[in-house]
Amino acid sequence: MLMRLIACLAALLLLPSLLAAPLTLRTYGRDSPPFYALNPPDRQPTGACPELFAALSEANPQLQFSGLETPMSLSLIEKGLQQHSIDVVCSLGRTPAREKLADFLQLIWQSHHKVMVRKDDAVSVASLSELASLSQSAPVIARHSSVYADRLKQAGVRVDDSSSDPGTLVRKLLAGRGRFYYADEHQLALVLREPELQGKLRIEPAPLYAEKLYLAVSKNTGPAERQALQAAFESVRASGRLQAILQKYQLSSPQEK
Repeated sequence: MLMRLIACLAALLLLPSLLAAPLTLRTYGRDSPPFYALNPPDRQPTGACPELFAALSEANPQLQFSGLETPMSLSLIEKGLQQHSIDVVCSLGRTPAREKLADFLQLIWQSHHKVMVRKDDAVSVASLSELASLSQSAPVIARHSSVYADRLKQAGVRVDDSSSDPGTLVRKLLAGRGRFYYADEHQLALVLREPELQGKLRIEPAPLYAEKLYLAVSKNTGPAERQALQAAFESVRASGRLQAILQKYQLSSPQEK
């Protein structure tokens, strides 16, 4: 009886330290502004996702995130989710294939898909159905293994998604190997800022798709980590910090349907 009492008291004494143990979640970095950017010379991560992770850690100091300095392609991110070497992903578009790899824990923001064309092309596109019709004569260029290519294919658009290199995609457009380059509006705006592309390209103003982006976790991420993430996110949203991140990076706040 005495030994049982001692064991119970010891467990109670250990409980605070167990509760305070850090929950370290593995993530990644990816050069995809405004969500992530790895800035030279030290390649420190900046962008909406690193700021969100920092806010989550401030809301719950137990939550720690590792791997933000390690850049990965989308295909490697998906492989990491499948192999459970990644615990949490920020700003992930939802597709049927990805739902087999991850659970979409929290809707965080949305961005808009648009098309880029050559400056001397007078074409106008206002919908994905129009783009599908126009693509029959020239495929729409999109990044390989991306949510952009998935959305286009779902809409019946003829797609060239043979490359994941942004420079190659732009060169294809300039060479006339496609009439449209389809991507997130922020990524297209970055392309236009390149000095060597000044006066050569333009972005069609109409948003063709509003992409909801999520905080997603690996199927193997435990209930304690999920609950901690969810509670911290609610705290960040209630404090106004999430809205400040949205405004800073010109992202929209969508409503889940």
